[in-house]
Amino acid sequence: MGARRSLGRRFGWLWASYAVSAYGSGLGFGALPLIAVLVLQASPAQVSVLAALGPAVGALIALPLGPWVEFHRKRRVMIAMDLAGSWSC
Repeated sequence: MGARRSLGRRFGWLWASYAVSAYGSGLGFGALPLIAVLVLQASPAQVSVLAALGPAVGALIALPLGPWVEFHRKRRVMIAMDLAGSWSC
């Protein structure tokens, strides 16, 4: 086996930011149904509708934005969408 090579400091920052983002998204997706049940006394049917509406709305927004994203700088768009997704949870 050869010597291990470092992927660089920038890659480490990108990997760490992805990890924080994924953790925050998971926390938000897990907390939303729990809050609906404990605070709002939502029924199981209401929680399942809430869980189904998130991806459906995301798909409806993604369809018209696809061509727009294609012609813009990807890194800025990805950061903006990540922040918007974190804010909406």
